[in-house]
Amino acid sequence: DGVISIGDYPFDNCSSLTGITIPDSVTSIGDWAFYNCTNLTNITIPDSVTSLGLGLFHDCTSLTSITIPDGVTSIENDAFFQCSSLTSITIPDSVTSIGERAFGYCTSLTSIIFQGAAPTVGINAFSDVADGAEAIVTIEVKASFGVSGEKWNNLTVRSSAASPQLLEVQFAQMTAERDAALAERDAALAERDAALAERDARFTEDQIHAMSADSTIGMNDEGNVEMKINFFESADLVTFAPFTVTPESVSVVDGNIWLEFTSKDAAFFRFSLR
Repeated sequence: DGVISIGDYPFDNCSSLTGITIPDSVTSIGDWAFYNCTNLTNITIPDSVTSLGLGLFHDCTSLTSITIPDGVTSIENDAFFQCSSLTSITIPDSVTSIGERAFGYCTSLTSIIFQGAAPTVGINAFSDVADGAEAIVTIEVKASFGVSGEKWNNLTVRSSAASPQLLEVQFAQMTAERDAALAERDAALAERDAALAERDARFTEDQIHAMSADSTIGMNDEGNVEMKINFFESADLVTFAPFTVTPESVSVVDGNIWLEFTSKDAAFFRFSLR
């Protein structure tokens, strides 16, 4: 576990090697490290590794599966060249570049799952893969690969469901919007309840009904619209008595009726038009 790096060509042409687990202490793997290991079927690479070097698994014709660590940012030239048994691979969103011929002649490779936006790609990076091989991309990054059904670097673009990360963000946003709407509704209900409470604290329903004016609106003998309104006043907002509006209290300003009362008056008005 004390190994921190694997140099160039350490296992090249090692036909007896069938599987290997690289310890977490390793941060770098040299070029052509597993070149032509024709019986290598699986390998585990730790997240501490940040780059897959030149020709790393070149001609590993029995390699069927491999997990590219989340820490890898680049896949160099010829890294998986002629890995003819490899059927699918997932490219983590940390990968920003894929070198020339990196997956060239991976003749069984049918699906490459991209977890992030389209990386920069070298010449023939996906040449001579399986017919109809697909670049499976999430909805949120699809625009970087182009239109679904069209070609991107010899791969047919196909959209998958949104990633769990995006679904989590969308769910959080929907929850926040719902909570905001509920809070707005609760505020409106609270405001209504406060208004009703204030009204009920000042006037009972019986008081309001007792104060209902016997109001009328209609045409008088002169053919004009006439409205009758009764007013009530109170000094303590508990007892109410009718009072008469004098001509001095009523005026018309710009076609609007103005009612004026002296400061000693306290009044509650109810209009009933029928």
